Amino acid sequence: MSKTSRQPFAPRPRRAHAVRVAAIATVIIAVVYLAAMAIFNVLDGGRLVGQVDNQLRDTLTDARRGVSFAKAVQPDGDDHDVTSPPILLWRVSATGRTLSASLSAPPLPAAAWSRSGWPDTARLGNTNFRLKVLRTGDSTLVAAQSLSGIEHIQRVLLTAEAVAAPVLLIAVFLGTLVIGLKASGPVEQARRRQLEFTADASHELRTPLSVIEAETGLALSTRRTASQYQNALERVGRESQRLRGIVEDLLWLARFDSEPANPAHEPVDVFTIAEVCADRFSAIAHSRGIDLSVHAEGEPQAWITAPPEWVDRLTGVLVDNACRYAAVPASAQAMTASSPPPAPAAGSPATTASSEASASTTATATAHAPAAPSVRIIVGGQGSRVSLTVEDSGPGIPKEKRPRLFDRFYRATADGSGSGLGLAIADAVVRSTGGRWRVEDSPLGGARMQVTWHRSAHRPGQHWRY
Repeated sequence: MSKTSRQPFAPRPRRAHAVRVAAIATVIIAVVYLAAMAIFNVLDGGRLVGQVDNQLRDTLTDARRGVSFAKAVQPDGDDHDVTSPPILLWRVSATGRTLSASLSAPPLPAAAWSRSGWPDTARLGNTNFRLKVLRTGDSTLVAAQSLSGIEHIQRVLLTAEAVAAPVLLIAVFLGTLVIGLKASGPVEQARRRQLEFTADASHELRTPLSVIEAETGLALSTRRTASQYQNALERVGRESQRLRGIVEDLLWLARFDSEPANPAHEPVDVFTIAEVCADRFSAIAHSRGIDLSVHAEGEPQAWITAPPEWVDRLTGVLVDNACRYAAVPASAQAMTASSPPPAPAAGSPATTASSEASASTTATATAHAPAAPSVRIIVGGQGSRVSLTVEDSGPGIPKEKRPRLFDRFYRATADGSGSGLGLAIADAVVRSTGGRWRVEDSPLGGARMQVTWHRSAHRPGQHWRY
């Protein structure tokens, strides 16, 4: 049952905070992504260039053994990823003059290759080549391979990374924003409920305190008689009892919210608790003229697994509310308020008819006379479910007010004298014990509050006595 109306959009501060968090997360992911891609490109480029260096070394070794290099050498395809361009060879004199070269080999400037023997990259014509040299007596062998294939692979990778980056960052931003909104939802709801709870608690505590302060101020302002002082003290006592009830309910809810674990669960006889609760409220019901009764329906065994003190607290809240609001329906009161017509004069011809009409009216009023206010506790068992039902003959609960019935400090009727915490406590017990609520109109004319649980697998000899 929803406690608050769901808003279509999150509050502005919550959205702004979630957007900031999502933006920061996106920036961090962008930096990590760029760094990862840069490292990957460097490593991948170095691996590809290393393959070219190995091919150049093998080609120079073969050329040193006398293998002809009049034609360009096709590299071995076992250790490279794509089809590589051919390897070109030059034989260069000690002065840097080209003595011989492979067909289609571009001119090799003397400054293009390194004399140290380490592989190097140089631009020959319009293409970048990877060059490696090997000294053979009075001449030097220079092997080169075009890097156009590697450059093409790197351009494809950069294009893919550039296309994937915006998609990835947008997905990260939206995903982080949705997760942030969902994660902050319970926190924001708890914060809002805490603020509302604090404001309502302050209001509820301030009311009896104001009454106590006003009564004591009036009692001390002027000299009064003993009976007047007694009346003032009685009013102060009533407000003190109300204040104590509010504080006890607040403490119970605070302990319930703060304790992560529930009390020990054990088999509980719901009918026994209902009888004990009815006996506890019998004096109150009798003083208000209320007919309080307990009934059993369905299967005789009504056992559930729950903390006994919690089930007793739940039953007490329901019976207390029912006794507080149980009353004769307004329609019946209006019916009894109607008065009979005036009697005709004595000796008139209508005397007999009047007497008969009067008797008929009396009989009709007696037939329609309202029954005494009643509260009925029903414990039932049906299949795998056990139910506890408390119904009364009061004004009932309007359907439009039932969604907020279990909100803290909420009262469904304007003339309620409670603090609005009883049903909040009852709802906490029901939710923690795995029960389910059912609120509807009672055949008695008032409200019908029903809670159902799963039946406990109880065996004879294992039960709880209250």
